[in-house]
Amino acid sequence: MINDDGLDAIGEIANWVSPRLSIKFDMSGEELQIYRPDGSKFFSYAEVNEQLEQEKQRAEQAQQELEAERQRWHRVPAQGAIALAICLSDLTIL
Repeated sequence: MINDDGLDAIGEIANWVSPRLSIKFDMSGEELQIYRPDGSKFFSYAEVNEQLEQEKQRAEQAQQELEAERQRWHRVPAQGAIALAICLSDLTIL
């Protein structure tokens, strides 16, 4: 049935599949669930935000680990140069 605005009215949306998009609308639970054509669920806004926050935290942790590693490697040459100087001072030139 087509309304005056040109849209088709859907009688029952429970487990309805869009003929053009092949996505499924499921109202069998408390909330509307929408599934992609491959059967995987579209994430809700809250789920997307939670994943985004987790990725931000992971990226921040990786950045902190990288910076700690950089600082460690910057100290290594200085410590190596000191050790070399000590070794050279202990050598006797014949």
